[in-house]
Amino acid sequence: MTVAELITRLQDCPADLEVVVASYEQGYDPVTDLREIAIEKVADREWYVGVYDDATDSGRKALLIHSRFLRSEEKA
Repeated sequence: MTVAELITRLQDCPADLEVVVASYEQGYDPVTDLREIAIEKVADREWYVGVYDDATDSGRKALLIHSRFLRSEEKA
């Protein structure tokens, strides 16, 4: 999905609808950050490994939507 596709889909949603991401083990966390990162495709990956991994600055750019609430001691 590209940013343009995401924007198009988000325009159909209520503006006050909260955005969440899957939490580390179970449940959901609030989205707190958007960050541009460099990624590259993982070659010969196992089924449990993501399609992409971190790359050097010369990697393909992507927008990461994530949450900082990954540690149990942090509160939303």
